Amino acid sequence: MTNDARDIEVMKRVADALPYMTEGKKGELIGYGKAMVDLNRRKKEDGEEARSKSCG
Repeated sequence: MTNDARDIEVMKRVADALPYMTEGKKGELIGYGKAMVDLNRRKKEDGEEARSKSCG
């Protein structure tokens, strides 16, 4: 299973569980999701920055 397929499967399971979560748990989940997006963005930007330094 690729990472993309795994991510999709996880999101489907989370979406199925949302109606049963309390508002507090939903907020925690959204905060965690935002943090993961920011982390992935930083990793991507750092990788591009390192490539541009090695090329030029």
